[in-house]
Amino acid sequence: MTYRIEKLRALLDYEGSLDDTIIDALLDCASALQGLVEYARDSQGIAGYHLNGAVLEWDDIEELHAGMNALARLNGESNAD
Repeated sequence: MTYRIEKLRALLDYEGSLDDTIIDALLDCASALQGLVEYARDSQGIAGYHLNGAVLEWDDIEELHAGMNALARLNGESNAD
């Protein structure tokens, strides 16, 4: 989990007035996505996706790139998107 996600979670826990389950779920999604991105960086892609046996390359998954850009924005990185 990135530092910024941890900081946001701590802030929400401290404030108490923002204990909305939707906010908690979004932060959990961001944490889970961060873990998925770490797996993607350490592998080539998804084996078994294509019926012909070819590996689906991570570069071909637009949703992964959208998630990576969203995490970069959440982490305050200026080079997102």
